[in-house]
Parts: sequence; structure tokens; C-alpha cells
Amino acid sequence: MSTTKKDERKGLTHAPKRFIITLGSVMIRIKHEGVEIECDTVEEAEGVLKHIREEGAKMLKYEVPGLIADDQDIGSIITGWTQVSRWKAETFQEFIESIGESQETALRMLVREKRVSDAELREELGVESNQQLAGILSGISKQAAALGIPARAVFTIENEFKSGKSSKSYVVARDFLEITKEMNWPID
Repeated sequence: MSTTKKDERKGLTHAPKRFIITLGSVMIRIKHEGVEIECDTVEEAEGVLKHIREEGAKMLKYEVPGLIADDQDIGSIITGWTQVSRWKAETFQEFIESIGESQETALRMLVREKRVSDAELREELGVESNQQLAGILSGISKQAAALGIPARAVFTIENEFKSGKSSKSYVVARDFLEITKEMNWPID
């Protein structure tokens, strides 16, 4: 098939009208459990969302509810599914026996108060910095993980920014609070 000069020129006919458009960078933000995650690309955002879904699937086991309980959250009412706690009496006992004194003190405070600031928790534990506090709390997370329980099934961390200052609050997980009541823990 031969090409003519007209066919060769055809690709250049609108050349003066072409523009180069430079797109600015677009930041994709994902908010999850009080944390904001910034992604540079759609692929990165998809990867983060996939990871969040996989972690959620590991943490949650569902069953069809017979009736809607009074304390059931709106998500379970909409979906018709409820979350089943990973905490059992034996697991809880093994967990409490595996943690150290500082970790137990932190958990006792969380169970008593339900929500505490980083400053309150540092004061209770007698530590000076959030780095030292993180070391204690990571011990809790590691012991829970050793039993196949995610850290957020024990407590969650909420980061709050006000007037340019960051503050952290620690909140006891509902399922952990329920098992502590069943086990009559802590005995103070």
C-alpha cells in the first residue's frame, strides 16, 4: 500500500493547534480510623485501600444476627451483619498473663477511663516521652498479635490536630472492654 504526500501531511495538519498540558500533582487522601493517608498515585491509593480491606477481613468474622441488639452499630444494621469478638476467656487470660507490669497498668487505666490522653497515660506509667510510651504500648500490640488478635482489638489511637498542635488519645476497644467485664478484670 503506497502513501501519498497528502497522507503524509495528514498527521501534521493540526500541529499549530496542539498544546502541551502539564498537570499539577494530585494528592489522594484516605481517612481511616483517625489517620489520614496521602497517596501520590491512583495505584498507591488502590494498594492502601486493598491493605485496609485485607486487614479488616482478618479482624472481622461475621455472623447473621437473629435480632438487632441495642448496642449494634449503624454499619451492622445497614449490612445485616454483626462483628463477632475474637476475645474468649482463655485467650484473654493468656493475653493478660503474657504482658508486663507496665502494659497491665496501661490497660487497667484504659479499662477504667475508656479514653485517655497521651499525657495522662505517660503520667500513670511514669514515663517522660511518647517514645517511651510507644515502647510500652507496642508490647501490648505484640502480645495480642502473638495470639492472632490485632492491636486495634485492644485499643485504638486517635490523633487530633488543633491550632497546629498534635495530641493523641488512646481508646479501649469495645470487645476488649466487654471481655474485661465478663472476666471481672481488673480487680481493684
